[in-house]
Formats: sequence, structure tokens, C-alpha cells
Amino acid sequence: MRYRNVIHTPLMAALLLGGSAAFADVTPADVWGEWKSQMAGFGYEISAKESLSGPDLTISDLSMRIAVPEENGSVDVTLSGMTFQDNGDGTVSVKLPSILPIGIHVATDDVGPLDVTVNYTTTGLAMVASGAPGDLTYTYSAASMGMALAEMVAKGTVVDPGEISLSLRNISGSASTSGTDLRTSKQDFRAEN
Repeated sequence: MRYRNVIHTPLMAALLLGGSAAFADVTPADVWGEWKSQMAGFGYEISAKESLSGPDLTISDLSMRIAVPEENGSVDVTLSGMTFQDNGDGTVSVKLPSILPIGIHVATDDVGPLDVTVNYTTTGLAMVASGAPGDLTYTYSAASMGMALAEMVAKGTVVDPGEISLSLRNISGSASTSGTDLRTSKQDFRAEN
């Protein structure tokens, strides 16, 4: 199935791994704008509610859709929300809820309608973005990160494939992206297990 790689995006990388201090200031709007630009570059149509509380930017009802023309369909990914918090020092903290449900809806000739909910969980997650628009670096750490299948519904019928989960402990690392027309990404990821 060719659509399997459509969720392997900068957003998923950022959620699973997160980006180090650079030399310029970055704002919450800059970081969110970079995320939107990268997702659009991968072919996603993006919609979300954006709300400001002082300098902090909260994103809710995030929806991303990508067409899968070779299978006459599309894949939709939805997330409940996240906050880009201005740290007052030119860096931005990315705040996620401890349990972040990710909804995936697949509708193609070969598969669908298929609805999957995956719970992305973190304990003690700290993710900080720094740098400048077009040249962002994230540093991150967490006591634990995990993903677990919460629900699967195929053609209106609940499917129970058993437990499907991934769990990592004592995570740390960095991720950076740079460039405009040609994007360069670098990842450094460490975990105990």
C-alpha cells in the first residue's frame, strides 16, 4: 500500500523526536509557520484554529489532508492541539498534552474507509526550538515517549488487532532543518530502549 509513508512528515518527526541553540531569535509564529511550510511542502492541505494568549500561540483542531491519487483517495490526520510558548529569550517551547490522540482516516480504492486513533504519550517532555525562520533547531528530552493503537474501525466495523504499541525511555536529542528551495534535515536521537 503506497499511502503508508504519507504520515512520515516533519510533524511526525517533531512529535516523535522533536530540534539546539542557534544565534538568532525565533517566535511562536515563526515555529508554527515553519511547521506549516514543511507540511505543505510534503503535499498536505492544512487547517487549524490559532489563538494567541500574550506571546504564546495555541493550535487546536489541526487537520492535515494529503491526496493519494494513485489509489484514488486521501489520508487525513488530525490532532487535538499544541502550544508554542515564547520563552522570552529568543527560543520557543513546544508544549504537547501528556496524551495526544492522533486520528488517521484513510479512504482509497484499496483501503477504506479506515479510521485509526493512535495515542501519542509523553512524560516529562521538554522541546525547545531556536534559530531563525528557515533555519530551526529543536532540542528535546523526555522520561518516556510512546505510541499505542487506541481504536481501529474498518468500513464501520470495530477491529481488534490486539495490542500495538511502541515505548521508549530516557530520550534525548536534537533535530534541525535549514534551507528554502532545498531543505536539509539532521537528526540525533538517543533512547535507553
